[in-house]
Parts: sequence; C-alpha cells; structure tokens
Amino acid sequence: MAKDMPKPYKDLKKPKMPNGLFERILEKIVAEKYRKTARQRVWLYSLTSAVSLFLFVLAFKLMQAELYRSGLLQLLSLIFFDLDQVFLAWSDTLSLTLESLPIFSVTGVLAAIFIFLGSLKLLVRDINAVFGASA
Repeated sequence: MAKDMPKPYKDLKKPKMPNGLFERILEKIVAEKYRKTARQRVWLYSLTSAVSLFLFVLAFKLMQAELYRSGLLQLLSLIFFDLDQVFLAWSDTLSLTLESLPIFSVTGVLAAIFIFLGSLKLLVRDINAVFGASA
C-alpha cells in the first residue's frame, strides 16, 4: 500500500544556495563561541583586577609603614638639607639607603601594579571582543 501512495513533494526542486553561505554560517558560529569565552574572561579579568587593586592598597600601606620604621625618610631628607655631607660620604649613604629600603614591600607593590595592569590590558581586549563591532 505504501508503494501506491502519491508523493506530494517529489516535484519540488531544491532552492539554490547562495555562494559561501556555509562558510558564513561557520564563521558566525566560531565568532559566537569566541564571544562566549571572551565574556567569561571579562568576568575573570574583572575579578583579578579588583583583587590586585585591593592587594595594591594593602601592600602600599605596608610599604608606607615600613618606610617610616626604617628611617629611610630621614636619610632622604638629608639629601635635600645637607647635600655636602651626602657627597662626602656618598658610598656610606648609598649603602645605608639600600640597606634600609623595604625590599619585600616594594616588590609587593610592584607585583600588584604589574598584575593589575596586565589584567586591565586583557580586560580591555576582551571587552572590545564582546561589545565591539560584530563580524
């Protein structure tokens, strides 16, 4: 009985596909996948920027306290008020300045700045990918 049934769609012709349609569809799919991962990275880099900014503030306060305790500020004020004494004992002044410098705090501040600027650069790149002109 199935052999005797009429086939209503057998006379229809397939529509002609425009040139490059398949490639354009694939490009749109790839672009949308990239935008999706870029949106996820925007959240990640935003969080990283906020955390590194918070750590910068803490490291900067720690560095200020250590600079005050180390006496480095008094030594630096000597440069402005008694420059002749600094020139007479320049090697002692330089070594004393380097010894009293709070290296770990300065390293923490510089690391926080480096992480913040790096995540900010990546954040701007991905924001342009997500909210920029679509292909």
